[in-house]
Amino acid sequence: MKIYLLFVIIFIILLYFIPIQLAFDYQRKNDKDDLTMQLKIFFLKYNFKLSFIDFKRLFSFPTSELKGTFSSLFSETNIEFKEEISEEELKELKHAIKVIKRIISRFELIFLLTHNCALFSWRSSFGCQNPAHTGMMTGLLWSVKSSLISILQTKLEFKELPIIDVVPNFTKEQSLMVEFKGIFTFRLGKLILIAVTIMCFELKRRVKEKWKNTQLLS
Repeated sequence: MKIYLLFVIIFIILLYFIPIQLAFDYQRKNDKDDLTMQLKIFFLKYNFKLSFIDFKRLFSFPTSELKGTFSSLFSETNIEFKEEISEEELKELKHAIKVIKRIISRFELIFLLTHNCALFSWRSSFGCQNPAHTGMMTGLLWSVKSSLISILQTKLEFKELPIIDVVPNFTKEQSLMVEFKGIFTFRLGKLILIAVTIMCFELKRRVKEKWKNTQLLS
C-alpha cells in the first residue's frame, strides 16, 4: 500500500512540472481575423485553427465599444488637417485608453499561468485619413504595447527580447493590420491548481447564495 502511495505522490509531483507549450500566430488584415495555435506536450503536437466566429467567442472583448470609440478616428469623412487636438478628440482618446486597459486586464490570468515566453512579436500598421489622428493613434499604440510588456516582465521570463513595432501610414488611409506571434510555456500543475481554486470558489459562492435564500424564506 505504501508503494502505491509513493507512486501516486511521485506521479502528482511529475504532473505538476509537466511543461505545456502553446504557440500563437494571429494576423488581422482587411478586417479579417486569422488565429492558428499549436499545443505541444513533450513530443506530441496538436495544431488547430479558429474561425472568425470562434475567435470572437474565445476573446469576448467589448468590440462594439471599441468600434464606437475609434469610429471618429477612422471615419470615412474628409477632415481637414489641424495641428491642435480638440477637447472632444482628447476625451475619445482617454476613453480608448481605458477600454484597452480593461482588455489587457483580461489577459492577466493567462500571464499568471505562464512560466516563460520563448517568442513575443507584436507588429501593427495602420493609417487614418487625418495625419493628426494617425500620429495620436501611433502614440496610443506605443503606450499600450509598452504597458503590456511591463506587465509581462513581472509575470514571466522572456527567453528573447520582445519585438514590438508600430508602422504608421501618414500618406493614405489603411485598415489596421496586426501580426502577433508568441510561444508560451505553462506548467500543467498551475492549470490544475487554478481550475481547482475556481471550482472551490464557485462552490462556496453557490453555498453562500443558497444559505442567504434559505434565510430569506425562513
